[in-house]
Amino acid sequence: MDRAVRFALDARPAHRFITENLTTGDVYEAAVVIYLTRRLSAGALFVDIGAHAGYFACIAGVLGATVHAIEPQRPLITVIERNIELNGLDRVHPLHAAISDQDGMTGMLRLTSSPGLQVHGEFRNPDTPDPHNRHTDWVPLLRLDTLYDRLEIVPRVVKIDVEGMELRVLAGAEKLIAGGKTAFVIEIHPHLISRFQGRLMDIADRFAGDRWRVFDLSDRRGHTTTLAEGLAKAAEGTEAEDGRVTLAIEPAFWTGGPA
Repeated sequence: MDRAVRFALDARPAHRFITENLTTGDVYEAAVVIYLTRRLSAGALFVDIGAHAGYFACIAGVLGATVHAIEPQRPLITVIERNIELNGLDRVHPLHAAISDQDGMTGMLRLTSSPGLQVHGEFRNPDTPDPHNRHTDWVPLLRLDTLYDRLEIVPRVVKIDVEGMELRVLAGAEKLIAGGKTAFVIEIHPHLISRFQGRLMDIADRFAGDRWRVFDLSDRRGHTTTLAEGLAKAAEGTEAEDGRVTLAIEPAFWTGGPA
C-alpha cells in the first residue's frame, strides 16, 4: 500500500480491539493483509462479512477496491463509518445486515460491543427470539447469492469472520462458489461451528474438486496448503477459543501466491 490506514482510537464499541491489535507497531493479521494487497486492485469488489471496526474494509478501500462492509452489530456500523471518514474513502459502503443461508430477519441479542459476543438469537434461543425484548436487535438476514445474483456483480474476494456461522454463510453462496471467480478468506472458529449444527469438515464439501487452491494465512506470511490439511489443523484447536485458522480458498487458475 502507498499510504497508511488510520483508525479512531477512541471509538468506544471497538476500543479494546483497536488498542490491543492496531497500536502495537505490528501489522494485525499480516498474512491476510498481504493476500488482499496481492488480490485486490482498483475496481475489484471486496465483501467483508463480519467487518467489525472496518479494519480489512478500510485496507481494501485504500487499495482502491470497492467494499461492502457487512456487519450485524449496530453500534459497530458507526465505527466503520468513522474509520471510512478518517481515511477519505468513498468506495467503502457499510451494510447493517447478517449473512446466512436464508433471507429474512434475525434477532440478535445485544450482549456487549466486544467482538464476537453479540450473537444471533437463533443460537441463544432455539425458538423465535422475543420480538418484544428490548435487548434484541432485529437485523436483515441475507444470502450472498441473493445480494450478488440480483446485483449482477461478482466479488473478487469475500472475507468471512462470523464466529462459528461459516457454514451457513457458505450455504447461502452456492452460486457464487459454483461460478469459480471469487476467493474466500475464511476465519474458521472450530470451537463454535458445532453450536450452529455444523461440522468442520463440511467446509470441504463446498469446495470439492481441483478447481481450488488453498493458502493458510494463520501465520505472518502465509503458505500453500491443502483444504484437508487446513481443516485438520483447525480440528486440532476445536476445544480452544484461540484455535482459529484462516484459510484463503481461491480459483486454481489464479497465478501468484500470498507472500
